[in-house]
Amino acid sequence: MPIEAETDVTSAVYTEQVRSLFRQIPIALSVNFVNAALVAIVLTPLATRPLLLPWFISVMLVTVGRGILWLRYRHALLQPANARRWARLAAWGSLLAGLSWGIGGIILFPVIPAPGQLFLIIVMGGMCAGAMAINASHLPSLLAFVLPTGLPMALRFCAQGSTTDSALAAMTVVFVAALSLTGRHFSRVFAEALRLRFELDEANLRLTEANLSLQAEMAEHRATEAALHQAQKLEAIGHLTGGIAHDFNNLLTVVVANATLLCYRAADEPTQRRAAAILSIADRGERLIRQLLAFSRRRMLRPEAVALQGRTSEIEELLHRSLREDIVVTIGLPADLWPVMVDPGEFELALLNIAVNARNAMPNGGAFRLVAGNTRCCGETASGGLVGEFVAISLMDTGTGMPAEVMARAFEPYFTTRPAGRGSGLGLSQVYGFARQSGGSAVLGSAPGQGSAITLFLPRADAGPAMAGEIAVQPASAFGSGRILLVEDDSSVAEATQDLLHNMGFDTCWVGDGPAALAFVEKDQKLLLVMSDIVMPGGVSGLELARTLRDRRPELPVLLTTGYSSHTSEVVAEGFAQIEKPYRRNVLAASLRSALESAALPFPRHSPASDNSALPKRRRPRSAARPARS
Repeated sequence: MPIEAETDVTSAVYTEQVRSLFRQIPIALSVNFVNAALVAIVLTPLATRPLLLPWFISVMLVTVGRGILWLRYRHALLQPANARRWARLAAWGSLLAGLSWGIGGIILFPVIPAPGQLFLIIVMGGMCAGAMAINASHLPSLLAFVLPTGLPMALRFCAQGSTTDSALAAMTVVFVAALSLTGRHFSRVFAEALRLRFELDEANLRLTEANLSLQAEMAEHRATEAALHQAQKLEAIGHLTGGIAHDFNNLLTVVVANATLLCYRAADEPTQRRAAAILSIADRGERLIRQLLAFSRRRMLRPEAVALQGRTSEIEELLHRSLREDIVVTIGLPADLWPVMVDPGEFELALLNIAVNARNAMPNGGAFRLVAGNTRCCGETASGGLVGEFVAISLMDTGTGMPAEVMARAFEPYFTTRPAGRGSGLGLSQVYGFARQSGGSAVLGSAPGQGSAITLFLPRADAGPAMAGEIAVQPASAFGSGRILLVEDDSSVAEATQDLLHNMGFDTCWVGDGPAALAFVEKDQKLLLVMSDIVMPGGVSGLELARTLRDRRPELPVLLTTGYSSHTSEVVAEGFAQIEKPYRRNVLAASLRSALESAALPFPRHSPASDNSALPKRRRPRSAARPARS
């Protein structure tokens, strides 16, 4: 045991000894009063001199003094710091009581006959034996009473000189010594029992603290394990949905391209209407894919520094449009809020999804509150394990709330508590995917009847904020001419894209992988642009192809296409143009214009042909083998 702990236990034991001593004082005072009164009543008629009354008065004065000391103790607070002072006062009281009996015995013995002497000796012996039982907790108080009571009588017997008196003196000394040794033993046993009790209490306290600490660690471990399991489950679902979205994007690319061409070439209004309906359905599919890609963190984001407090009016308008009139909207964005690095469009979509979720949770109206603040995260669970500087955006509603089992699955795609056909279940999954892909996190808190709160942790931007307002503007359609090399492993996507480029006035050549594209570029020096998918078979990805072409043909622009966003940061960092699948005709034209302008080449003008015979001829791949899909 450490020295400090040993000292504390010793002080606590001594304090408890003194406390036990004072608990016995009322008994000692009562015994003292009763025995003194009996001695005075029995011996007064036998005494030859009137000495018993003065002796009784002196005993009563000592008893009253000890009673006053006990009353003062009751109103005081016994602590280890003052325990020794109270012990000394109690010992002095015992000493005075012992002297009153010892000296009284010497004075009274000559004036009473032999029967009275025997009675007095018996009473004094009983008083000493009782003192051993009463004062056993505190050895000094025991000795302070026993020694002054017994030793004066032993000296009195020795002074008589007779054999009988000497024997009585010896017996008295032995009796006093036996009582002292027995009292010493009892005092040690009492102190050791107290020490064991305090050490046991201390051990129980440490055990309780260790148990509570272990329970807290186990609870934290279970929470961390549950969070890890949830994150792994969401990550697995993200990989699955990302793969599905990639394939579905290829399908949509074919649908959109052919529907667009059908709109341009339709000779009658019903056909155009049907083609427009196909495009409308394709738009809905594209929105679903956008949400899936956002959840799986594969959507191509265009992050920029945004000052949220400069967009308060836009955010308020967005929330008011998304919520009903019976829902009160409150926004709190401090002036010193850090700018965040996010894709503005995806951020607005996340706010919209949260607002719609809150609106559904408040069928009878309520309140919706958006507050934000700067925070520095150190890996705590409340921030999703983030480390660094973030802006925490909390969006709270006063709706019905969620039970724990619903809250655990709220971020899963296609999970919804609404009736079939009333919700896609992709809203909160988009929020989660957007926050994670942006380098932050999304944390959900809710309880039944207490509303819900979703906190977005978005990374602080190092650069200055962008101006408020829409950043991306759809460019106008354009037509061109020239030869474009299309590198695409999916034959259906390649054919639809070739038709679209052909309709725009371009001559197209198609190869199915990177090595074939490099070989074609080496033979054809008149290519206007290379348009390549990023994910391809053959050991050469679209990004690697673009890097190689930049080294071999730096004047030849490259436009990369993909439904993935895992390479987006590399593509953007290296300055290559990129377009997402599925792409519309005007978006593709704008991307081609941007790629050509970045290469300092004029966009080739060409008037669209009025019929198919006037269009440039397409070139098919030179090899008969069809490339495999990625």
